[in-house]
Amino acid sequence: MFTKTHLVVKAVLLAVCVSCLCLINGGAADAKQKSSVKAAFIYVAPENDMAKHRAFIDSPVVKLQVVGVKNYNEAEIVAKELVADGVTAIELCAGFGVEGTARIAKAVEGKALVGVVRFDLHPAFNHQSGDKLF
Repeated sequence: MFTKTHLVVKAVLLAVCVSCLCLINGGAADAKQKSSVKAAFIYVAPENDMAKHRAFIDSPVVKLQVVGVKNYNEAEIVAKELVADGVTAIELCAGFGVEGTARIAKAVEGKALVGVVRFDLHPAFNHQSGDKLF
């Protein structure tokens, strides 16, 4: 399924992407003057424990939370908690299908941008969509 290294690499890539967006939108000087961005990466896998499978990366520009959930229902709960904590950008792993992504976007009620890594047929899920599994 997902290794810790795999998740850290994805989290770092998200942090880099958000950092690049800050620089593009305001220049290096403005990015340093602005407060850091709170972002999150939510990944879904059947045996995750949303209370236990968490990590936090505190970088100068992005404060990134990584959370593992076992299904779309838990993802909705976590997304709402993250938004309440000030997260303004949420990236979903490729295990979220189109329906799962729509559920998270609806759950955050426009209070955070929702993006998704895209595998229509996820290799970790025996080449199935999360919509079929969760």
